[in-house]
Amino acid sequence: MVASQTHADWWKSAFNDGAYPLNDLAKTPGWRDMTRRQVDFISRVLAKGRGRDVLDVCCGTARHAIGLARKGWRVCGADISPAYLRQAALDARAAKVAFELVRTDARAMPFSGRFDAAINIFSSFGYFKTVSDDLKMLKSIYRALKPGGLFLLDTVNGKATRRQWAKQRWTKVGKELFVLEEGRLLPGDIARTHWVFIKKGHVQEMTSFIRMYDLPRLQRLLVWAGFKCVRAYGELDGRSYRSAASPRLAVLAVKPYG
Repeated sequence: MVASQTHADWWKSAFNDGAYPLNDLAKTPGWRDMTRRQVDFISRVLAKGRGRDVLDVCCGTARHAIGLARKGWRVCGADISPAYLRQAALDARAAKVAFELVRTDARAMPFSGRFDAAINIFSSFGYFKTVSDDLKMLKSIYRALKPGGLFLLDTVNGKATRRQWAKQRWTKVGKELFVLEEGRLLPGDIARTHWVFIKKGHVQEMTSFIRMYDLPRLQRLLVWAGFKCVRAYGELDGRSYRSAASPRLAVLAVKPYG
C-alpha cells in the first residue's frame, strides 16, 4: 500500500494508523539492549529531581515507559497513535507493570502542574510543519510539569547529520522485515525520508519529515517555552555532546520555580 502524505499531515498515517513498524523494531535484540541502556541513563538523570511522576511524551509502544515503571517510576505515556497505545498496553501487561496511557496531541496535552519529570525520546520532536507548532509542543510539556520539574529531550543532532541525510540504504529488521530508506535534505533544515517496508510480501510506504535542530537553536526554543537549559549530551548514555560529531542531541532542561 502506498500512503500519500504532505509535510503537514504525514505523522497522521505514520503513527495514527501505525504505518511505521515501531513494534517490529522495538522487539529486535539490538533495540532491546539499546532501550535498557537508555532507561538506565534516563532514570539516573531524572532521579536528580524531587519526585517520581514522569510523563513519556510520544511514548510509542512504551518501551521506555515499561523500563521506567520497572524501576519504580509512576509513568504516564502519552501518544497520538491508537495502534501504538494498544500495543503499549499489551506489552505493559506482558511485562507485569501498570501505568497510565493517554491518547493526545503533544501540542495540547490535558495536564497542568502534574509531573515531576517528562521525556521525549527517539526523535519524536520536529515533526510538525512549523516551528511554532514545535514550540506549542514544548509549552504543553512545560505546563504538564510541576515547578522544578525536569525535561529530557532526545533528537537527531542537526549539525552533524544534515550533511549525511542524502542516502539510500536497505536494512533487515529481525527475520521478516526489510526497510528501505531514501533521504533528502529540504530547505529549512527539513529532513525528508521516503520509507518502504516489506514484510511477508506486503509492501507499505510512507514519507516522514523532521526538522533538524542544532544545540543553540533547540536551546532558544526551550527558553521561549519557559525552560532553563541545564546540560546537553551526545547520546542517552551520558557521553559529552560534540556539535559536529555527535549523531544525537539530548538536552536536559528544568521548569524554574516562581
